[in-house]
Amino acid sequence: MRYSNDPIWQKFKGGGSLVLMIWFAVAILSGCVVGPDFQRPHTTLPADWSEPAVEPRPVTSAETQLSRWWTLFDDPTLAALVDSAVQSNLDLKQAEAR
Repeated sequence: MRYSNDPIWQKFKGGGSLVLMIWFAVAILSGCVVGPDFQRPHTTLPADWSEPAVEPRPVTSAETQLSRWWTLFDDPTLAALVDSAVQSNLDLKQAEAR
């Protein structure tokens, strides 16, 4: 047998552990099964239920600048890391060259 020297195979050679592993896998996978007669339970909400009113807030100019979102942290180290990553990214350079 070609796996006879494999240390992992040696653990399962007795068969007890292998049976336990298969049983465990079947038990775990059976939890994913939904029967063919599954029906979503019907839920009712109280008549006076309403969504909370949320006033939309105005969008600030800083939020519109998502292309440089890391600048909102005012961290020079982070800005230097991102700039370095953009400069050394070959994929971006190749896309830009097209």
